[in-house]
Amino acid sequence: IVSHYTPRVFASYAEIDTDGIISLTAFNLVPPVPTDSDFNSRNSQLDLAANLSGALFPLPGGDLRFSVGAGVLEEEYRGVNPNSNAQTAGTLGRRSPYVFGEIFAPLVRPGQGIPLMRNLSVSLAARYTDYQETSEPDYGFDFGSSTDPKLGTGGAEVRVRVERMWSRRLIMR
Repeated sequence: IVSHYTPRVFASYAEIDTDGIISLTAFNLVPPVPTDSDFNSRNSQLDLAANLSGALFPLPGGDLRFSVGAGVLEEEYRGVNPNSNAQTAGTLGRRSPYVFGEIFAPLVRPGQGIPLMRNLSVSLAARYTDYQETSEPDYGFDFGSSTDPKLGTGGAEVRVRVERMWSRRLIMR
């Protein structure tokens, strides 16, 4: 049994501040009436995650590898409402805790001498995310949750040799 495991912890934070003026002009009035309004917005995102990965045991094509982890994504927005161009009264927010796992199985490698096949691997993964509203005031949005599976194959190189052949057709009468 292989016992090589790697723990990792990740953290990222991003914040965007925007300041400006929105200028709207009512062209259906004579003379046209411009309306200027100041706006500012702040969008922030914090992602914290941890995972453990490693090899479990050897397979004919290499070690069976895995990765499991969990994290939480915090998103917050305060600023201009994109539907009305008016400054929002509160903060729009969402918290998204998640867990994930993946298994990677290399089944065939070049040195095995399997006809027509050089490499073949299979992976199986899944991610579960729970989307929670953190807006103030609470708007009552229920974002729900999602489970997202993934099945994949990779590295499948089929080796095909093309040969020229000549033959004489034998016609039976």
